[in-house]
Amino acid sequence: MEYTVDLSEVPCGCVAGVYSVTSNDQCNPEDPLGASGVECTTIDIMQANPYGFNTAAHPCKNGDCNA
Repeated sequence: MEYTVDLSEVPCGCVAGVYSVTSNDQCNPEDPLGASGVECTTIDIMQANPYGFNTAAHPCKNGDCNA
């Protein structure tokens, strides 16, 4: 995967993000945080602003996706 982003206008306290979300019959990718009761496995490919860049993986086990 390759992409180019301009983060110069993203203010402090905010991030621009790129995410990958599992899509299957046990979770709803339209609701990746699990308000419906089942969370989806996600990868935060990018959460960034001009002051920082972060990536993270949130694998799920037994319905808990907090790594």
